[in-house]
Amino acid sequence: MLAKAEEYQPDILVVGMDLPDEDTLQQLVELRERMPLPVIVFSEKDAPPLVQKVVKAGVSAFIVDDIQPQRLPSIINIAVARFHEQQGLIKELNTAKTKLAERKTLEKAKGLLMKQKGLSEDEAYTSLRKLAMDKGQPIVKVAESIIDVFSLLGDVE
Repeated sequence: MLAKAEEYQPDILVVGMDLPDEDTLQQLVELRERMPLPVIVFSEKDAPPLVQKVVKAGVSAFIVDDIQPQRLPSIINIAVARFHEQQGLIKELNTAKTKLAERKTLEKAKGLLMKQKGLSEDEAYTSLRKLAMDKGQPIVKVAESIIDVFSLLGDVE
């Protein structure tokens, strides 16, 4: 499945089977990591514990029982919409994580400057900002450099 998906680069993946097994679910997880795309699984059977595994594998729609051709367009539309919603949430989460990590780095660098140079929080931030502007670098990169220098000197807890 992975090789075919990578070869054909589909916009959406539709999988039909009796009952998704662990191997198929693992392939879907790997596919989601390599090339995220909407996935619809049609299954002949349902097993309650399976639903959670299918969701964790990144399946956008899990349809049990016969497929009725007239339902296919709406199933595809819903799966694509859910996929895009999920991708948006993942992007939002990653952005929030990045901002939090950057803020922690900035706070740590400010703390080191405050302790080492006896600066107030505002003065430490102003120093970081000025250095970043002078160097033409993002403030978080300057903060990382300051932490690295203090770490090298053994002044970081």
